[in-house]
Amino acid sequence: MDTARKKDPLIFIVEDDVVAGVTLLELLANEGYTARLFQDPLQATRAFTASKPMPDLLITDYEMPGLNGLELAQVCKSNHPALRIIMASGHTHEKIRREHAVQPDLIFQKPYAFDVLLFAVREMLGEKPQPVSM
Repeated sequence: MDTARKKDPLIFIVEDDVVAGVTLLELLANEGYTARLFQDPLQATRAFTASKPMPDLLITDYEMPGLNGLELAQVCKSNHPALRIIMASGHTHEKIRREHAVQPDLIFQKPYAFDVLLFAVREMLGEKPQPVSM
């Protein structure tokens, strides 16, 4: 766990695959992060709008029922323009980049290595990336 954190960042995970979502939630918790998991992007938008404090980072799947990850990102960014976004997808980056005006900060191709994602989380939160303890 990074003891040099200035505050406890809040991370929202939106992933309709239960196993992937719970695995990521546990990984982040083991690293000392506070995270909330949502399987339904519409529920996530409601929680995001009501959240105090606002999340610092959104990690979302691209393809989900109800809203895709880019639509979710647009709703969240309209409420919190400084929000950092990591998107995971089985689609190519080019398809995602063409599809919508609001873009994620990073796109990970599924399947991805959790240590690489954790490194990116630290970077997105402005922390000095450290080796992953797994």
